[in-house]
Amino acid sequence: MLAGVLCGQDPYATLPNNYRLEFENASVRVSRVRYRPGERLPVHSHPSLPTVYVYVTDGGKIRFSHVTPRFTVERPAVTAGSVRFNRNAQVETHEVEYLGEQETEYLRVELKTKPGAKHRDARLRVDSDFPWEDEMVRIRRVRGDGGRMERPGVVVDVRERTFRWAESGAAAGRGELLVIIELLSVALAREAEGGHLAVVANKDDVAGDRGVVPRFTFDGFEAGEFFVLVGRGGH
Repeated sequence: MLAGVLCGQDPYATLPNNYRLEFENASVRVSRVRYRPGERLPVHSHPSLPTVYVYVTDGGKIRFSHVTPRFTVERPAVTAGSVRFNRNAQVETHEVEYLGEQETEYLRVELKTKPGAKHRDARLRVDSDFPWEDEMVRIRRVRGDGGRMERPGVVVDVRERTFRWAESGAAAGRGELLVIIELLSVALAREAEGGHLAVVANKDDVAGDRGVVPRFTFDGFEAGEFFVLVGRGGH
């Protein structure tokens, strides 16, 4: 299991109908996430990896109730083909309540590559938001021919809800709507024994009695942008 995720909180083990690991190599880990109307998911955790979220269907609001620190946010509705990149990823432990009226599906593309400078979440919704890049990734959204990959990465066919890994120089392929994620930094972490990622601590993590604990900030949860802060209290 990934460092920082307790066995009982691993969503792949406890919530297999909602979270499914579909691909993993030395650079990325890709999971498919599905929520159905009225679903309430019990407490589970996600690791501290920068993550690109590619929404392959429209989706309604989602309420995330975080455990430590305790606060609640609501993600507004999304449309198929929109993307969010959370550079400032922390270990997240939360409950999820899906408030939408139709089933929704998205891909989590977790990056194992060397992180760049921290910044606010990138929220890419319309064609003019693309291409977008930082030190880690370049994200393109195209219709028709995706051209050739300048760097290795993940190609998502939004309409078909499929994806594939593509090496540098390979054809990205064609599609009605493609999201192309090219990796601009090299792989940093190495696979630990057992085939799971050994997460590398960074300078913002803090050492405690339980080992290295990622420092949590509220970066990426600005009210009125992508998430709406609903409530915040003590532990």
